[in-house]
Amino acid sequence: MADGLAGKRAATLAAAEKVSGDRITQQLTGHLDVVVSSGFLEGWATDINAPSAPLIVSVRKDEKEVAWGFANLYREDLAQARCGTGWCAFRLRSALPPGQLRGTPLSLIDRQTGAIIHEPAATRLVMDGDPVIGSIAELLSKDPTILTDISQLRACEPMFEKFIAAHGAARFVATAYGYVLQRPPDDEGLALYTDHLNSNTLTGFLTIAALAESTEYLDRRPQLSAPVTTSFPFSV
Repeated sequence: MADGLAGKRAATLAAAEKVSGDRITQQLTGHLDVVVSSGFLEGWATDINAPSAPLIVSVRKDEKEVAWGFANLYREDLAQARCGTGWCAFRLRSALPPGQLRGTPLSLIDRQTGAIIHEPAATRLVMDGDPVIGSIAELLSKDPTILTDISQLRACEPMFEKFIAAHGAARFVATAYGYVLQRPPDDEGLALYTDHLNSNTLTGFLTIAALAESTEYLDRRPQLSAPVTTSFPFSV
């Protein structure tokens, strides 16, 4: 599936670039995947130049908006294909019945700029029931503002690299301690992880993952903000 996503990404990227002078201000890429029989439209969209800032997307039929909302849900296949940070999927309730959308050209638009992310194309209909939330864990898994597993940050490595380049390894370690353990780093931990980062024996993601494997974290398991939120501390 990752290969297919990469192809869709390449096909839509060029058409969605917006240039100001010689500087690319947006590189929008995405795809409207399916119309779901329960009345939802599913797909993904991201700005490659600002992957931590979720897009507000609009789905349109013949210039009429049939759905809109944030592209800020996590999908593992998107993370593996390096489509943004993986936190760029959407599931939007359609204003029209699925039968009126099946086989008709639908376009995916950046609602804030009007830029076309995915050119009008017929979208396939898949069968699905309305999701039923049966537990608190299931409810949290649908919340795009918090992590359910530290592996959901794996595709954020380019963001971590930019943070380290801008602020240094020691600042990254201190920020990682505050994010994961919610406290300043002790001197030993600061020196250890800073040395690992500077010697390239650990990456930013692996540093955060190591802290999340500590007994201190596992005993409390505080909720961690997702990279699409303003409280995520590694955005540059």
